[in-house]
Amino acid sequence: MKQLKEILRIVLPLALGVVIFWWVYRKMDFSKILIILEDGVSFSWLLVSAVIGIISHVLRAIRWRMLVRLLGVKPTIYTLTNAVFINYGANLVFPRLGEVWRCVYVAKKEDLPITKVLGTMLSERLVDVAIVGLMICVGFFTMPLVFADFIENHIAIPVHIPFKLDVNVLYLGSAIAFVAVTYFYRKIEHSKWMIKLKSLMHEMWIGVKTLIVLPHKREFLFWTALLWTAYFAQLYVCFFAFNFTENLGLSICMSVFVMGTIAFGLPVQGGIGPWHLMVISTLVFYGIGATEAAAFALIVHTLQVLENAAVGVFAFFVTGTSEKDRLVT
Repeated sequence: MKQLKEILRIVLPLALGVVIFWWVYRKMDFSKILIILEDGVSFSWLLVSAVIGIISHVLRAIRWRMLVRLLGVKPTIYTLTNAVFINYGANLVFPRLGEVWRCVYVAKKEDLPITKVLGTMLSERLVDVAIVGLMICVGFFTMPLVFADFIENHIAIPVHIPFKLDVNVLYLGSAIAFVAVTYFYRKIEHSKWMIKLKSLMHEMWIGVKTLIVLPHKREFLFWTALLWTAYFAQLYVCFFAFNFTENLGLSICMSVFVMGTIAFGLPVQGGIGPWHLMVISTLVFYGIGATEAAAFALIVHTLQVLENAAVGVFAFFVTGTSEKDRLVT
């Protein structure tokens, strides 16, 4: 039964992603996509994007080291970078398991309790979640029509967003939402799943406290800003690889970046399917042809998958046979 659950844990998210991918590309003209691939792509820009992607992994390792060192050890950047490489490579097969896998590797490498290393990983992930949430909130108010277009065309819910948002309406809506949430919470606060949720939130708070005691918060914020700048740059340079996106500005790229980041948050291997859907939808909204947008999403996403697979395989082999055996067990 346990083995079946593990199989379903891999197969179901992948199947969902494949179905979404098929649905997105079912009516696309692959002969035109192939022509774009053969004649309309500047692979030098894609290579630059891949290099930036690898740099972003190193930046994540540097930032993570600041938290791990609070546990009384001094892991090398090389060790943590390999752990991050394994993280992204494993996530292509096991959604979200890569985060645990990299913690196991570092815990055994540095002789630390796995729970403490997981706490540091949770801390940095909470920071990233906060950044993504902030991007979504800012994006909703700066590009509401992009969200409305996606919901109307792909979720089949009619949405009307005025060009000018009335501040009084926002205040009233927020007050009503607060009252509703408070009432709902009091009704379910003693239920089993709410108790489990509180326990989870308590564990998350333990991870957050690592950030509170961090002695060099400005340095941590610096590496965080640099990390997310690298993520954005990794996508932005891909715009120059295609003649139909090379003249699009930073603001449009930011729209694509925000929508793609939301898709990567879904528990699907490598974001396959959801990422294609949201990126294509956003590019089409800004006037790019459906076939061209599909080619962009397919090529850029494939590049990211190959890059993460390559660094994952690299790290898995360079960590040494004995360490790999311990990780498996």
